[in-house]
Amino acid sequence: MRYFMTMLLILFATCSLSAKTIQSEFDYDFNKERMIVDHGEIFLISSLHNEDGVTVYNFNGQRLWEARFHAKIISWNVQPDVVLIFSKDRYGFSTFITCLDRFTGRVLWERP
Repeated sequence: MRYFMTMLLILFATCSLSAKTIQSEFDYDFNKERMIVDHGEIFLISSLHNEDGVTVYNFNGQRLWEARFHAKIISWNVQPDVVLIFSKDRYGFSTFITCLDRFTGRVLWERP
């Protein structure tokens, strides 16, 4: 019985460790809100192999603007005049907050 409990504990610890390793490699949560509909505009986050982006469409399907990031978008928020983006570099060493003009996608400011 003691052997069985020891093996079960080792198995549990190994599974927990491997789950944390996988999470750190793929820590971007794709279940987060990736689309926001706000005041007649559709804001989307897209991810490619080495960059993320925000693309904005109107309800007629016309693309209004697009902004690309060489960092992973972790969270974001659409406000009346700006879009705030929190991102981190692909290696996880630096984080950034970026403020975009809501109507043009132009970077207003960015801080590491």
